[in-house]
Amino acid sequence: MSHRVSNELGLLGRTDTTTANAYLTPLLTRYMETLEQHLGPGRLRMMQSNGGLVDASHFIGRNAVLSGPAAGVVATGTVADELGLGEVIGFDMGGTSTDVSRYGGEVTRVFESQIAGVRIRAPMIELHTVAAGGGSICALEGQRMTVGPESAGASPGPLCYGTTEAEDLTLTDVSLCLGRIAPDRFPFVLEGMRAKDKLREVSDALAAQGIVKSPTEVARGFLRIAVENMAAAIQRVSVGRGHDVRTHGMIVFGGAGGQYACLVARCLGIRSLVFHPYAGVLSAFGMGVANFEWHG
Repeated sequence: MSHRVSNELGLLGRTDTTTANAYLTPLLTRYMETLEQHLGPGRLRMMQSNGGLVDASHFIGRNAVLSGPAAGVVATGTVADELGLGEVIGFDMGGTSTDVSRYGGEVTRVFESQIAGVRIRAPMIELHTVAAGGGSICALEGQRMTVGPESAGASPGPLCYGTTEAEDLTLTDVSLCLGRIAPDRFPFVLEGMRAKDKLREVSDALAAQGIVKSPTEVARGFLRIAVENMAAAIQRVSVGRGHDVRTHGMIVFGGAGGQYACLVARCLGIRSLVFHPYAGVLSAFGMGVANFEWHG
């Protein structure tokens, strides 16, 4: 009932939040019950969108929608404080999206957000997500090159991963073709030929419209689009809030963050970057250092 989920004035906001909560909470409850059965005796706590931990028995859907990225923001603040950095940008780039946030000594929260078109009334850490990740699909729409919002996901994944079901060119494929990925660092062999063929197809499609670009130029174009999208997201949480982004450091994490952070930082004029040893699991680290909190 809405008076229990969102006990504030505003019928539409309460309705949206209550409906989303009714959809999500049973799924989460079943998952947590299964998890507790496998873990055995102990105390299970869950990360919330507000950046705080809560006992699993009080974990509800409206507080879960941004729990993963929120943990990354908590970690960003912890790392910034440990290093004595007053103002930082958190840059978390994964397989499907990039989450960016700003930390200036304390975590900023908002109390109403629109997530995937649904209005959610719940305390959440302020961050901005852009559909630019390693699996974001790079496509040609008419004469317009796009990166995302669609993603190849973990399955079938990028073309270079060698899955026979994969059909779409992704940002990871583009980076491999541009020499921005070290193939010997991967746990399996990357296959670049299919990605190169797809870039050639885009080049030919552009040529048919009178636009002459080599496959390499096409790849650079897709890369630039992704970088500009991520830079725009950072500007939204910094310049858009009245802060000079050039005075900030950038804490880089996520599976793909290290491949693109320097390009994004150069675009914005950021000169100090931190690549944490826990970069691949920094959101999990954030859960480990988060406080126990409850916002009714």
